[in-house]
Amino acid sequence: MLKIYYGRDNLDKEKFIFSNIHGKTLVMVPDQYTLEAERQAFRHLGISALMDVEIVSTSSLGENILNELGGKKRNFIDKYGRHMILYKAALRQKDELEVFKGMETRGSFLDSVNNFISEMKQYNSGADDLRSLAESMPDGSYTQKKLLDVYKIFADYERQIEGKYTDSEDYIDLYLSKIPESEEIKNSQIWIYGYDSFAPKALAMVGQLMATANDVNLVLTWDEGKSDSEIFELTSIVMHNVEALADSLGVGHIRYEIPSCFELKDKNPSLVHIEKELYTMPSAKCMDDSGITLVEAAGLYNEVESAASYVLQLVRDRGLRYKDIRLVCNDMEERGAIIERVFEEYGIEVFSDTKRDILANPIVQYVTSLIDVVIEKYSTQSLMSMLKSGFGDLTVDEISELENYAIKYKIKGTMWKKPFKRGKAEYKDDLQKIDELRQKAIAGLEELEDVFKADTTAEFIKGLYAYIAGDLNLQQKTLDFIVRQEEQELFDLADETARVWESITGILNQIYEIMGEEDFDPEEFRDMFLVGLGQVEVGLLPPTEDGLILGNIQRSRSGRVKALVVIGANEGILPQEKPTQGLFSAEEREIFRQDGKELCKVDSIRFMEEKLAIYRTLSAADEYLWVSYSLSDTEGAQLKPSSIFLKLKELFPAAMIQQDVINRDVELELAGGKVNGLRHLTRALQDVGEGKPLSPKWAEVLS
Repeated sequence: MLKIYYGRDNLDKEKFIFSNIHGKTLVMVPDQYTLEAERQAFRHLGISALMDVEIVSTSSLGENILNELGGKKRNFIDKYGRHMILYKAALRQKDELEVFKGMETRGSFLDSVNNFISEMKQYNSGADDLRSLAESMPDGSYTQKKLLDVYKIFADYERQIEGKYTDSEDYIDLYLSKIPESEEIKNSQIWIYGYDSFAPKALAMVGQLMATANDVNLVLTWDEGKSDSEIFELTSIVMHNVEALADSLGVGHIRYEIPSCFELKDKNPSLVHIEKELYTMPSAKCMDDSGITLVEAAGLYNEVESAASYVLQLVRDRGLRYKDIRLVCNDMEERGAIIERVFEEYGIEVFSDTKRDILANPIVQYVTSLIDVVIEKYSTQSLMSMLKSGFGDLTVDEISELENYAIKYKIKGTMWKKPFKRGKAEYKDDLQKIDELRQKAIAGLEELEDVFKADTTAEFIKGLYAYIAGDLNLQQKTLDFIVRQEEQELFDLADETARVWESITGILNQIYEIMGEEDFDPEEFRDMFLVGLGQVEVGLLPPTEDGLILGNIQRSRSGRVKALVVIGANEGILPQEKPTQGLFSAEEREIFRQDGKELCKVDSIRFMEEKLAIYRTLSAADEYLWVSYSLSDTEGAQLKPSSIFLKLKELFPAAMIQQDVINRDVELELAGGKVNGLRHLTRALQDVGEGKPLSPKWAEVLS
């Protein structure tokens, strides 16, 4: 039986779910929401450990089923392995490409191909679908040529993995047919929530759960018969698709509205009004704007400073903790770094809910430089890069001294392997010390050169791993490095470092699987290794429970909060109106769908997701909402407020749009600090010149 429970975001859906759980239960949520779902389970169930209730994602559910029934022992190629194989495929097909000729080794192009193939697989599409679609296009058209280019690379990729590996995007296919045999599924109550939409492959998995489990409960954000029904357009599509699938499987289904007794209590009436009226036409106005702050800032830095000051005010004057506040910005590319820098200046550590690449990590720099030293026959640049990573045996001063000598006397190549003799007149007895530094710098590299004499790539990878893990003891050095980072309270960097070693070994394993039997080519290996590492992104957990998390609208899934701070409510940013960047334009993707084949998610669906995410996010705060926009960007170009900001102004006509709001007591403390104190003092003096009142503390200082 399928039960669909629905309600608006004025309801506590987590409380409803966990109040109705009984017996063995699987709660399936999106990957990024599993941690928060576990917290909600502990909170509402009032227990310290989950016994009969398990929080799962689609991947962990599949792992459970394969562990139960077998079939897990496969050679998997994840997105990093796929990227490396696509790199090889693109090189092989480069002479056959038309539109994308000359772009085959560019990281951005391969990223786009990788992401497009990933989406295609989620939509049950393969290379042959691309070819069929290309054949339906006008001969010689630009779109046809692009489709054929991607088809050639995709088909080459599929030939390489056929019979050898399983693409991780095909993981669902491995356990989909096993779901009806699973006793765990048969004996469990299933709850599914947190999803705005399902790709066809995920929807098929939901169908198998419906056909196997006695009770499947789907919880959706939806309402009907209201003037803001446009918010729930995507949910309506999902509901229709799920019910149609249930009908095709002979599974009964019924809809239930979540009872009003689960309506959120003690919520600021102003914020309740936003949930009800944000997308209504016409909208009812509210004269009570308590807890609502709308800010117009001169520029991006002013905007972020105002936000930082407001956060400190909430913590110091109103008793909130950082974990009670959520920071949201839909423009992480430009504003993200500014937010981190300014908030650090204000003494606030911000945890960015984004993924980081690892190429700049010192451990990665060390390993890749080691490889470069041998391939580039001891070039000074590669050797210095290795030493400056911090994992060599020389101190910073020793590295500087050695580098200065190398530059002055043009030391390069095999000269590093011979005793230094140049500069005897200048260095005299110190020349021996410099030569000792040379010996320490290249110690052990001859053993690495022996590793490079391997016949096959597999032999080389085994030798390389034995060298870095054994001879260099890099794993222990990594652990020591993590300890030093934690001692300096660099917890997010320590978390990143902890994952880097696993990432390096993971890429080596993928290359071992992909080209282990091939003749070893050092430069080809280096290229593949860098391509793989360049794709690795690590998602980090907040270093402390009481931390301020920064995320965008789509990834901001951390449950309810007391205060929401939204930065960058500018036109084109909130909502995000920029079309999807990739191989095909939004118009081309729509043409594909109209032609009868959904290859991937189209922008119209993304815009529906964005609208629903904005509604959900602005409904998440219980006490305070602070929203800002900037009048200009970093280059001085004019910016406009978004429709969301203007809508909030319409809902609260009594709300005054404030400009560059800075808590003056906070600013006074900063003026006495080490960072940008002069700027804050200058601002106070400008206030005096403009006749603005000063806080008593500022007046005391300036007197």
